[in-house]
Amino acid sequence: MSVQSAEFAVAPLAPRSVASGGGVTCFILLAEHDVFLSGFDHDRDGHREGQSGTALLRGILQLSISKNIKIKAVQLKLLGRARTEWPEGMKLGYYEEKVLQTQVLTFFNAMNNEWKYDYGNQCKFRLKSRSPNDNDLVDELNPPKSFSPHYHSNNSTEEVKRLSPESIQVRSLNKDNPIATATQVKRYKVFYPGTYDYFFELPIDHRQLETTKVQYGFVKWELHAAVDRDGIFNPNLHGVKEVSIVRVPDPLSLEMTESMLISRQWQDQLYYDIIIPGKGFPVGSKIPITFQLTPLANVQVYGLKVFVIESIEYWSNDRTATRKASSRKILLFSKVAGKTLAPSWASSDLRTIRGGELTPEQRREAREAAARQRTAEASRQNTAVQPLPEPSANLLGDLDLGLENFWGPTEIEVDVQIPTCGMMARKENLKLYPECTWRNVNIRHWIKVVLPTSRLDPVDPTGTERRNFEISINLPFTLLHCRATPVNINLPTYSDEICQSTTCQSTCGCPDALNIPTESSTDYCIGTLAGVNLTSGDSSSPRRAAHLASGQQSPRSSAEMAVIHDSQRPIHLFAGPSLNLLTFDNNIAQPPPPNSSTKYSKQAS
Repeated sequence: MSVQSAEFAVAPLAPRSVASGGGVTCFILLAEHDVFLSGFDHDRDGHREGQSGTALLRGILQLSISKNIKIKAVQLKLLGRARTEWPEGMKLGYYEEKVLQTQVLTFFNAMNNEWKYDYGNQCKFRLKSRSPNDNDLVDELNPPKSFSPHYHSNNSTEEVKRLSPESIQVRSLNKDNPIATATQVKRYKVFYPGTYDYFFELPIDHRQLETTKVQYGFVKWELHAAVDRDGIFNPNLHGVKEVSIVRVPDPLSLEMTESMLISRQWQDQLYYDIIIPGKGFPVGSKIPITFQLTPLANVQVYGLKVFVIESIEYWSNDRTATRKASSRKILLFSKVAGKTLAPSWASSDLRTIRGGELTPEQRREAREAAARQRTAEASRQNTAVQPLPEPSANLLGDLDLGLENFWGPTEIEVDVQIPTCGMMARKENLKLYPECTWRNVNIRHWIKVVLPTSRLDPVDPTGTERRNFEISINLPFTLLHCRATPVNINLPTYSDEICQSTTCQSTCGCPDALNIPTESSTDYCIGTLAGVNLTSGDSSSPRRAAHLASGQQSPRSSAEMAVIHDSQRPIHLFAGPSLNLLTFDNNIAQPPPPNSSTKYSKQAS
């Protein structure tokens, strides 16, 4: 893990502590709400050339201390677990659990003398000042004391005076000293009132499993924070924060973006084309479906229905036991000919591009034209006028009138709404699980399109009886996580909006997700040497981003660069940005090029 990491902001939501007690409050603040892993073929050896196969989990382990606390160690552990539940009586037991990955970061240990800073590696601390005079604080934190001959210290008066309640980082005074320090002998170090930030970046390989939760199993990723305190009656702190890891399609793969096309002919009666532009859609999005129906005979289409079918199959680790849950079929959209769209499908959209049903006025005019045509034909043949058929509901129009202008293709576009997380929370029968790469759980989805139709009965001598049929088409597709939207997959556009302050954050990626108000005053900045000017030694002038003008606020108070927002997704900053860069708005004219003619004339002279 790089020590000189880039600065990045943490989402300014009101943080919730993961553990507290005895004057210590522990927070785990994540830079991004979700960690994205690309590609569903997770068993392959690596990504394509030039594409990174590792995601970073970044954040802060923050300790807020209200009084002097004796601390022995500070640790953070990333733990990934996969668990499947099995019924009672199975020889494997009630469940199977597997540890996917364990990473432990030791930020501070009183017994270790190799720390670069006094309070551990990658620590930035802000001390609470009880007095307006900084010297009083320094005297309180570093009182004059006589050192034992067994200990050695290279303290200097200048270094003691550099201690300030502002956000600074102090170098260890005994880093290269092989002799045991007082902290090592006491087995603890006193942490004074203030805020201590420990920055972390944990790599997660793309072959790891994403967060999954189904009825009989789950894949869970957690961050465990541990603060070991000195003393028998001082309990240690342990807090857990769950991490969301989302699987998204590989942006360089065309598998999810290829269209699905079905072109078939049904019983010499109907030719239909069904087009779906894509093979993967996230939860809460809309599936665009185009229907082109061309009648070849007097056929009637009474409506169209769109279902989603979900099948879940569980496997044991040794692949010897399996359990398959019953498939679930959920109706997403239904259109009945001759009726308006029901209010329950108001979130979906239906558009008739060409042909289709007639309005009452168009139907009246069509029946009048058909009556005139039948009258003229009867007069030519000296036969009785055939009566008009009863009006019928048909998505293809009034084909039974016999008018040639109605025998063209009908084109319909439907945007089918997939249930959102809010809809699934309100109605359990709409619950859908996104697909995963976990080999112990296979989740599959299909789009089922049903067209109820009828044709004339060929054995009916009167030619009026009809036989009913159903045209059914099943198309497999991938149901993605609600966060796997193009906004989170693709890079953002460079616009001025990215520099504006974010005032809210959505609870999920669905369009009807609740917006949680954020606290713009909350300021968390992650960086090993954040707020310290290394060139001038001035600790009060934080580095300023190059894209901000001189009149704009510092990026430390804007969280767009790290918040997963509906309109933008952040890009990672460089690991070592330059200091005091010129802003884009500084229109500094370049020096004029030297006058070559004058130069040559001088040389000639």
